[in-house]
Amino acid sequence: MAAPHKYPTGRADFESIINEGFLYVDKTERMYEMIGDRKFVFLSRPRRFGKSLLVNTLRAYFEGKKELFKGLKISQYEKDWIQYPVIAFDMSAVKDETIADMPKAIGLQFEEFEKKYSIPVDRTLSNGVRLLNFIKSVKAQTGKNVVVLIDEYDAPLNAHLHDGKLGEVKAILQNLYQQLKVCEKDERFVFITGISKFSQVSIFSTINNLTKISMWDNFSDICGITKDELITYFREDIEMLAEKFKCSFEEIIEKLKFQYDGYHFSENSPDIFNPTSILNAFVEKKLDNHWFETATSSYIIEHLKRHHADILKLVPKKLFKEDFDVSPEDYDSLWPILYQAGYLTIKDFDEERCIFTLDYPNNEVRIGMMQNMLKYYNVRTITEWKAE
Repeated sequence: MAAPHKYPTGRADFESIINEGFLYVDKTERMYEMIGDRKFVFLSRPRRFGKSLLVNTLRAYFEGKKELFKGLKISQYEKDWIQYPVIAFDMSAVKDETIADMPKAIGLQFEEFEKKYSIPVDRTLSNGVRLLNFIKSVKAQTGKNVVVLIDEYDAPLNAHLHDGKLGEVKAILQNLYQQLKVCEKDERFVFITGISKFSQVSIFSTINNLTKISMWDNFSDICGITKDELITYFREDIEMLAEKFKCSFEEIIEKLKFQYDGYHFSENSPDIFNPTSILNAFVEKKLDNHWFETATSSYIIEHLKRHHADILKLVPKKLFKEDFDVSPEDYDSLWPILYQAGYLTIKDFDEERCIFTLDYPNNEVRIGMMQNMLKYYNVRTITEWKAE
């Protein structure tokens, strides 16, 4: 039986998803609410959780591409559709570069935008100067403030978290990021995504009014898929999967919840399904460990080792809210980093004592941790750690 939808697996380009008829779970109302009257916004979510799609949706919105949003929720609210100049960076594209080549790789991302506004491409300038020149020049040309979008800002930092080169990477990125504060009066909106919050990186140390929405209740579902969205957008897919598994609609929902649901990103967050896992489950008609099998972050494995983590006794873990606001290079950051990376999630909140309980979000991650992470350890190592 043919699939009822074209699934956007591996796709994050909003424009092509809409134009080519791929299924799109409408997050535009939440996006519109997020923009509001804010100027600087930071959102942390695990890998492959929809951050890049959100960035590209923002780009299309600020570029005034009204036709792409026809029938989506934002069309009920936005009436002006002002076209702003936009510059966007994807830092995951430079994380595998050497330290020496990283500035050049970042600089290459400028050229599309510099050429669009006939700004001379000068590769001898630092990236910070190029960003400053771009924002000032485009503001002078168009009379409009510039939108800056930075996706996976911390990808190069996580790539060098444990190799002794983190300080060098920070210096490279700070040269770029510090201009965001300098150019504040010429910016319409700055949106930054990542997995972790690194201290001593100028995004967090110089932008005083950076709004960190990662643990806000009203934005807890801005990425990922809720149960209501699952049933609304994937009803036919669920019915087909139920037929394959020879069970009822309600029973297959419970199987999907057990395997892929259970993420919570705030105190009162609804249950969130992993979008990568859900899409691949419908594509392959299998309830496999789709998200975990895409890749296991090497810095997470190294982090577990360096913290002498007994993976067999990792959860449950109780944390105060301030415990979440730590940097990956801080020694006590193991559980918050596992939470930010999607390996753990909030499972309970004691409002009276303001204590969060972390645990595995679902069966996919629980089994994945045991089967895939445990192979990096051996019984002798774990025994030695317990004896210390």
